[in-house]
Amino acid sequence: MRHLIFTFLSFFLLNGLVSANDYCNDLNAAVCQPLTNLQVEAQEKEFKRLKTLIKVKAESRAQERIEQLKVKGLFKGIRRYFKEQVITNEEIVKAAHDEITGFENNIVSSSLIKTIKDLIKEEVKKAKFNSKTKALMIAKVNKVKIFTFLEYMKFAQVTEKYIPSLFRAHCGMDGLSINAFAATIKKQPMVLICPGFIIYTNLFKNSSSFLSEATMVLSHEFSHHIDSAEFPEAYSELNACYAQNFGKDLYIKPHVKCHETSQPCYDAFNDKKEKVYNHCAKKRKKCRFGPCKTKEKSCRYFRLYFDRKRLKKCNEFKAGASCYARVAKSHLGEIIADTYSAKVMTALFKKYNFTPTDIINTFRDNISPLVGLI
Repeated sequence: MRHLIFTFLSFFLLNGLVSANDYCNDLNAAVCQPLTNLQVEAQEKEFKRLKTLIKVKAESRAQERIEQLKVKGLFKGIRRYFKEQVITNEEIVKAAHDEITGFENNIVSSSLIKTIKDLIKEEVKKAKFNSKTKALMIAKVNKVKIFTFLEYMKFAQVTEKYIPSLFRAHCGMDGLSINAFAATIKKQPMVLICPGFIIYTNLFKNSSSFLSEATMVLSHEFSHHIDSAEFPEAYSELNACYAQNFGKDLYIKPHVKCHETSQPCYDAFNDKKEKVYNHCAKKRKKCRFGPCKTKEKSCRYFRLYFDRKRLKKCNEFKAGASCYARVAKSHLGEIIADTYSAKVMTALFKKYNFTPTDIINTFRDNISPLVGLI
């Protein structure tokens, strides 16, 4: 994730938005230091207070309605789960209306969405993609719609495979994470806004941070609809470059990176092989009847059968260039979305004359919590 942060910061610095004298000497320190912005700290504290209040009230009200639910027929469990999630989300929004003066369900304006789309399309036009790819990407961006959770549930319907676990995975177990995420349902590309995002932006809609935070999140999610998962050929060279330069530094999973060589794969296999051979040799010494030598070979073969497969898989997927390419591919979608988002934010900062301090604070608020996760 630090490479991602440096990509972000370098983009802004090179575009003259931040004074090089202030921040270029140590980009990591500039972004990843503890928050000292008292206004931001006060906002976060207020959001946590309201979040707890809304959660308690929503869960209490939802439970009363859920207890009265009567669901019959096929797939009763999943259909009930859908209904429970709709009720819970409705009560979150109702509780937010109670606690926040002037609460707006449609906090993300159509003008902001249009601005974000237009800026992303301008970046696509500047890119080195062929004309056909550009046209497809622009058409895809035009097609993306913003959905709240309730709109998403209504659109997906109970018969669809897109169960609420998708919502919980991105919006948190209580649905109150400050997040949005990209999805495609029934061939409709969308950006689903979590209840927590709506509540947070309502709470601070009159502050200077609202515009930057909303734009950063939404431009990132819009861009996922034109990333390497959607247009792999368009980004093949970027994927190769990223694998070569950063593959060994990226995590396959938390705290696990690619092996630079196959040696760790063979070390693990040989350690198990030695134990198996010793075990089978002991069994042969005790052999009194039948083809003892053949039995020993069979013992070795079957006891190492799955370990050989694991060795092959380790060599193919966890070591060297093939692993670098695979892990780069899995991260590339985020890098591409962040790149488009960075360019959108650059235009936004220029348009509204953000100060260098405002820009760095935007990074500290939005990026520093992610450091070390990837």
